[in-house]
Amino acid sequence: LDTSTPVLKMLLIDGGKLMYDRDANGLNLQAEYILIINGGSLEIGTEDERYTNDASITLHGNVRCTELPIYGCKTIGVRDGTLDLHGEFIPMTWTYLAQTAAIGDTDITLKNGVNWKPGSEIVVATTGGRASMGESEKKVIDSVSADGTVVTLTTPLKFEHLSIMQTFGSHDIETRAEVGLLSRNIKIKGSVNEQFVTEIPACEKPFVANEEATQSCFHGKFGEEIGTDEMGAIIFIHAKEVDKHLVTARISYTEFNEVGQAFRVGRYPIHFHINGNVTGSY
Repeated sequence: LDTSTPVLKMLLIDGGKLMYDRDANGLNLQAEYILIINGGSLEIGTEDERYTNDASITLHGNVRCTELPIYGCKTIGVRDGTLDLHGEFIPMTWTYLAQTAAIGDTDITLKNGVNWKPGSEIVVATTGGRASMGESEKKVIDSVSADGTVVTLTTPLKFEHLSIMQTFGSHDIETRAEVGLLSRNIKIKGSVNEQFVTEIPACEKPFVANEEATQSCFHGKFGEEIGTDEMGAIIFIHAKEVDKHLVTARISYTEFNEVGQAFRVGRYPIHFHINGNVTGSY
């Protein structure tokens, strides 16, 4: 594949191999269904030679789509063949804050040096109380210091994120916010059906982290989780015979967005379905 595609109705890889051109950057394969059969293969990089440019697969569909038997819709189905997705190696995918980050800070100091790139998205975890799950913050990197320990953000932090050590008797207890890299150069994503997108306001009263507490409302209690058709892309790996090693799926350093299909049985983002022994897949 050396060019991005329009939205294909069906991509059937019937034997042979479809591989992304390593010299092309930003390729995007778009389809409603992708099905691999008869020993076929879809490859974006390999274990030994990772793909280092940007690449995407975008799957299209909606809640009223016609489903393939077993494999569904908005899907990459592997029935007899191989799926290889291997993004650029990242030696440090997450670390801790080395210093407490205050409200309004745009620089955060990390415990370990990283090689993260400007424009990448990160998450800074909450260190608040039990009802502070909404204080984890997604941010975009503006720049990284030469030693990789200071990350400058494009927008300031809205909450404090702790990095402290306390001593209790002979025990030193560390409380440090985790900082994780969310971006990868290979992206598997589902299309977003804009007609279903709604902004749902958070509850007027804060969420109480107590299973017996009365909640003021459901929508938005953890933020804005609902407000789409919740019909994302899936990868469905299912061999026609069990324990015959007919399917292999190897996925590493790959980003998934808008995936999984709510209220549909077995429609997880990645589903190894009744294959028996799948040694060699991961």
